[in-house]
Formats: sequence, C-alpha cells, structure tokens
Amino acid sequence: MVRSTPVALIDFKINSLGGRDILKTTQPKQKNYINFVQPFTSKFILQSREILRYTKMKTVSISLSVLLSTLSMTGVAHAQSFDGPSVGVQAGWIENKVRDPKTGLGVVSADTSKDSAVFGGYAAYDKEFGKFVLGAEIGANFGTSDTVSSSTGANRVVLDSKRSFDFTTRAGYLVTPKTLLYGRAGYTNDRVNTTIVSPTLTGSASEDRDGWLVGGGVERMVTDHVSARLEYRYADLSNGDRLYSRRQVLTGITFRF
Repeated sequence: MVRSTPVALIDFKINSLGGRDILKTTQPKQKNYINFVQPFTSKFILQSREILRYTKMKTVSISLSVLLSTLSMTGVAHAQSFDGPSVGVQAGWIENKVRDPKTGLGVVSADTSKDSAVFGGYAAYDKEFGKFVLGAEIGANFGTSDTVSSSTGANRVVLDSKRSFDFTTRAGYLVTPKTLLYGRAGYTNDRVNTTIVSPTLTGSASEDRDGWLVGGGVERMVTDHVSARLEYRYADLSNGDRLYSRRQVLTGITFRF
C-alpha cells in the first residue's frame, strides 16, 4: 500500500530544511558555469573575426594581382601593335630603266637600265581597326650608283637620279597579332639631272619627275617597339609613251612610339 504525503507536509519540510538557502547555494553554480564558458565564447568570436578579416584581405590581394596582370598584358599587347606613329630606316636594291625618255633637254635617245644599292628613311602613322591596318608614310631614298647612261656613236646621254621622294598610303591585314601583310600606293618624285654630250650639243638640266608608286610587303614585330619589314615597289615616272621606271626591293627597321 502506497502512502501519499500531503502537500502541506512537503512545503513544511522544504521550509524547515531552509529551501531558500538551498536555492541560494545552487545559484552560484550557474554563475560559475557562465563564467567558465564565456572566455571560450569570446575567443571563438575573436578568431572568427580574424578569419573573416584575413579572407577579405586575401580576396582583395588576389583581385589586385589579377588586375595588375591584366593591365600588364594589355600594355604589352598595345606595345606590340601597329597602331601609332613610327620612324625607320631602310636599304636594299634599286633598278632605274629608261627608253627614250622626255627630259628637260627634250627627248633623248637611250634604252637601258642600271641597278645599284639604295638607302633611305621614312616616318609613318598607322591605325588599327580590328585586324585591319590603315596608314600613311612619307619617305626619301638615295641610290649609291644608279646613274643611267647610254652611248650612240659620238652621242652620250647620262641620267643621274639624285634622290626619290614618296608619299604613300598602305592598307594591311594582321595574319597574326605581330605579323602584317600590306599593300602600298601613292605619289613619287625623282630629282633627275640629265646631261647630253655630242659633237653638236653639250648641256645639262635638272628636273623633278612626278609619278605613281605601288607595292606590297610584310612587316613583323620583333620587340615591343621595333618591327622589321620586307617590301617590293614599282614606280612609273614616264611622260606619255616615254618610259622611265623604277623598281625596288627594300628591307626596313621601324621604331614605334
């Protein structure tokens, strides 16, 4: 048989045992637990903040590295392009050919040609449009021994080209980012001194012969600012059906700003 204790008797026993004292003695145990856990919680929070701060700094560092790398690559690509002003020197082979040309002394009897070495320089400006390049160039060339002479009996004709001056445009296509194939066309001018020696006439005269020029070539970037090119040119400085022509094969070194 189970005996039940009245509620009033339980209350009396708790009070008689000092229930308030029991509660008071248990409260410090809860506070001690909180004091024990709190340092670990604070340390965890601080470590979490440090991890977040480190992660943000690492992300910013990686982003800056990627940006600088991209800018560096962009700079290299621009330096290796065919866009902007340039100057250069060139040298190669030239052939002057004449057939009874009209000169400052009239029509002279000569049907011959002469080839020699040639050297010169140029200044240009190019502009890229995707893979296409358009440009303009001004240049001057000087032959080393390109004087054309012809003798018929006692008559002798000498045509001495002092210099040639060209103003041309070119259009090209980038077969690779560093290699340009192009064609050229424009105006050319030769300063020619004509001398005739014969039993009846001896004289000389200088003139500027105007004509047109066409050609083509290939140019290749070899460093960020230097390119090399190989080009063929044909120029016609005739007057009517009187032939005066010029052919050239030139190699050039270009410095790009």
